[in-house]
Amino acid sequence: MRKRLKNILAFLLAIVLAVSVTTGMALSAPAESESSPEATPSATAASDTDAAPTSPEDEVMSEEKEVTPQESAEAPVSAANEQTVTIGSGDHAVTVKTSAEAGVLPDGAKLVVQKLADTDGQYKTAADTLNANGVTYDDFLALDVGFVLDGEEVEPTGTVNVQFYLGTALLPSDADTDSLSVQHLENSGKVETVATPGSVVVQDQSVNAGFSVESFSTFTITWTGGNSASITTYFRLIVHYVDEAGNPIDVDQQNDSIGNDYGENEINLKERYAHDIEGYTYRDARFAAYDSEQIITDIEASETNSENGKTRVLTFLRDGETVVTLVRKNGDVTQTADIYLVYRVNTPVKPEPEYVKSVSDNGDGTYDLSLSVTGDTATTEQGDSISCSDVTITDTLTSKVQMVMSEDGTAPKKLAVTVTDASGNAVETPAGVSAHYADGQIVLDFPDDYELVEGYTYTVTTTIRPSEEAYDSYRVNNGTYSTADGGGTGDADTGTTSAGQEGFFTNASATLTFNNGVDEELQTREYNKPVIQVNPGSITINKVITGALSEDSLEALESGLTFTVTEEGSETPLATVPFAQFVDGGYSVLYLTPGKTYIVSETGADVDGYELTATPDNGSAAVTITAGAISEITFTNDYQLINPDPDPDPDPDQDPDTTSTNKDTSQQRTATKSTPKTGDGTNLVVLSCLMGISLVGLVGLTVVFYRNRRRS
Repeated sequence: MRKRLKNILAFLLAIVLAVSVTTGMALSAPAESESSPEATPSATAASDTDAAPTSPEDEVMSEEKEVTPQESAEAPVSAANEQTVTIGSGDHAVTVKTSAEAGVLPDGAKLVVQKLADTDGQYKTAADTLNANGVTYDDFLALDVGFVLDGEEVEPTGTVNVQFYLGTALLPSDADTDSLSVQHLENSGKVETVATPGSVVVQDQSVNAGFSVESFSTFTITWTGGNSASITTYFRLIVHYVDEAGNPIDVDQQNDSIGNDYGENEINLKERYAHDIEGYTYRDARFAAYDSEQIITDIEASETNSENGKTRVLTFLRDGETVVTLVRKNGDVTQTADIYLVYRVNTPVKPEPEYVKSVSDNGDGTYDLSLSVTGDTATTEQGDSISCSDVTITDTLTSKVQMVMSEDGTAPKKLAVTVTDASGNAVETPAGVSAHYADGQIVLDFPDDYELVEGYTYTVTTTIRPSEEAYDSYRVNNGTYSTADGGGTGDADTGTTSAGQEGFFTNASATLTFNNGVDEELQTREYNKPVIQVNPGSITINKVITGALSEDSLEALESGLTFTVTEEGSETPLATVPFAQFVDGGYSVLYLTPGKTYIVSETGADVDGYELTATPDNGSAAVTITAGAISEITFTNDYQLINPDPDPDPDPDQDPDTTSTNKDTSQQRTATKSTPKTGDGTNLVVLSCLMGISLVGLVGLTVVFYRNRRRS
């Protein structure tokens, strides 16, 4: 009985042991699976797969919710406002058709058309307007077209389409139909060509022209080639009457035509066109502009014949000498010339001197600054001559320029007074006329009773250059002439390097004061303002690092390196540049003042554990700037490792791992890195062995159990 009990207990223990081993293996596997990095994406994918998909019906419903239904409704289109008016009859008829959308013309507005007779004042006004705008023609037809409502003219608020139909009998038989064009003469005096040659068609004994306008007034239909008297106009002269300032004089403008009916050989401008104008005296005639240098006295017309036809020539002369020539070959359109008859104002009579301020570049960073005045004389109605007296020129320099001084710094290097006559010849400077400079101000002074000689030019000249303040401003504003800091565009007639050019103004104001002999008070005139330019140089700093620096040491060095640029004699750096701002080992400091010396210094070059050899050896260098040039300087640093007395004979029996003091720290960091444990895999072999032994024991116990039972 006791033996049987033992067998049963052994059997139960074997079963417990087998179960425990099996359970241990089962528990080990899930732990490994849950910790595996590869398991996470799979789980995520499964999660995505398990998400409930949207049904097609749901998608359609979603789309329908996003769409806002639009109800389209066509705007009502009103009928166009169309009107037709015909005046005359047969081949002398004029028909005008207009069309416009609703709202462009007021309700009830009526189209009215009137053909202007050549004796009508409005017709003459049309001719003057065409001539003033340079329209080329030999003859024209004028129509007054518009809209009337309740007896008042009204204008459209939009575009009106217009169609002209003219009977061909309204044109001369020899008119060039290819030259037909239509002009709209605006109330402002401007001319708009609404139908160009080629767009006006002659068809079925009618001239047809279509166009669109937004306002109405006089319309002209022009042509070349002939007129009712079979006279062809070759040249058209437009005569303007102006004063010496170009202001129009209120007199009837006189125009003239030169054609095949021209019988005179020569026209004297003064005799033919100039006439007495109250308050004015005729001075001269000029071609093309009132202030043109092309003074003319006579006009001569001529023609020559060749196998290609006739060539007409109109020559403008000055006392028998040719000034301008106009040529019109056979078939060319009429040429137009503007002639300006210039008149002096009779009263009041006042002399008005000319005055000029300019600069000229000397090519060495300096400029010659000149201020001049030219004398003028006026003659009163009583025949008395009046000249300017009590003359003073004053020019105060801005802070952006400075006077070039003598070597001792006590006086300007140049301050000269010159006088030239009307022909440009030098003459002796009058006694008492002198120039001086003080506190940034240039003064050319005349004795109070000295009268400027007509045609004489009095000039004061000095030498200036951009100041350090100008270079500072140019540098701060990244190479621009800031208008907020004294920069701008030079005025006209101030020199080739100034007029229309960018730079720094030489003066805030420069004035001419004088007594004109008429007004009680002194007269003041402002000179034009010239500009000058800076011509800076630059420094390029190059950095070279050599030697055996470690990567960490090199990074520390580059982050700590700094360069400063300081003007010699100054304690304040002009620029402080970290090495991090260098590009490809270089950095440029721009817009530096020529002639100045700058100190370039390097700091932060020392590295612990390394011996430094620097070029330049003191870590700084002086650089003198040349105008418009780049000055380069190179800082070279060589680094060598300092050894701490290494042991030349290490103990061969000593373990290298225990004796080494300079292990590769990177290898050490790499060795300590391990993959995170995801399960207890180290006991799998032991567990497998125990399980096998348990199974063998279980089988053995089972066999013994059944043997004993059989025996019992």
